[in-house]
Amino acid sequence: MQNKDRRGSLPFGHPLLGCSPTSSSPSVGTAPVLNQHDEAARLIDGLELSTQMRNAARDYVVRQMAQGAAPRPALAQWIETQQKQGAVIRCKPAAAECIAQSS
Repeated sequence: MQNKDRRGSLPFGHPLLGCSPTSSSPSVGTAPVLNQHDEAARLIDGLELSTQMRNAARDYVVRQMAQGAAPRPALAQWIETQQKQGAVIRCKPAAAECIAQSS
């Protein structure tokens, strides 16, 4: 195919939707993709924590992510550890998603 360029266009110069690097139309049905740090922040923000506990959670999750862990399991592990030590960790009432489990 001589008329096909490298951007995924059809031979007649009509770019495929979503294939052109300059395409401004988002694909239908795609959800916004969060990076891991944004996801961790969103999950931590859904918890009722003191500033000290929030910082500890963030630091723990960032360390675990640096070792290859995903933010959700890292935060779940931190919450479990804190609960075993007697901490009460609750979800904020307006939190859309919260991973703290009531014990």
